[in-house]
Amino acid sequence: MGPRTAEAVLAYTDEVERFARGKEYCAYFGLTPRLDESGQVRRLGHISKEGPSVCRWLLVESAWQVVRRVPAFKVFYERVRHGQAGRKKIAIVAVARKLVSVMRAMLLTGRRLTRPWCCSRSRRW
Repeated sequence: MGPRTAEAVLAYTDEVERFARGKEYCAYFGLTPRLDESGQVRRLGHISKEGPSVCRWLLVESAWQVVRRVPAFKVFYERVRHGQAGRKKIAIVAVARKLVSVMRAMLLTGRRLTRPWCCSRSRRW
């Protein structure tokens, strides 16, 4: 992720402390799925596309670069994709959401990401 993407995310975020949970932070950028409920049926659909579209676009483009350059994110991408070519966009949005979660954690803790602990199965934000 480059400095311009980070600047855009920070500019739209203002203060990260105003988001109580990581899901709220990801939902702010429109990277969470829509929920359709009717009776006993619960369906998760396309992403909500709420919030700044410029940031969402920058995050998805950054996710493509991260998948190419960081092996831990490549493993996460392949795990979500399940080897199906039709799930590329679903997987890349999942990587973008993971990037936003990592950025939130870095902003809250004040630490840099130095190792790929962000993509282990046991770690959830």
